[in-house]
Amino acid sequence: MTRAIDKDGSRPYARDLASGTGGRSGNSYVVGELDTSYQYADGPWIPGLHRGAIPIRTPRRCDHRECVCTECAESWMFDWRFYFDRTAGGRRLRDDLGGEAALDAIAARRVAWDAACRRAATPAITAPPGG
Repeated sequence: MTRAIDKDGSRPYARDLASGTGGRSGNSYVVGELDTSYQYADGPWIPGLHRGAIPIRTPRRCDHRECVCTECAESWMFDWRFYFDRTAGGRRLRDDLGGEAALDAIAARRVAWDAACRRAATPAITAPPGG
């Protein structure tokens, strides 16, 4: 699979990463995207996305903070969206996790977790005292 290279020698898919690829081979990282949108107290919603190259390590070498491995990938995927198909390392990580079926199961768990968090954060409606 060949990738496009611009006239200046740069690769457009690597340029959109927040800190570049750090000189890493596509075999050693997965592209991840984090929603960094926020809102001040009563201000407008400020959209934002952070896209970065996340190093892939074996479980024994992974620090589970700056790197991702098969043991911690699911917890990363609660906040980050991985683009597995963008790099050879990403495709290998997806296969090591169990392929598309496993990713669908992880996504279903995340949806259930998000719904549970929303229910916990929503105050219950109660009848007024004496009513």
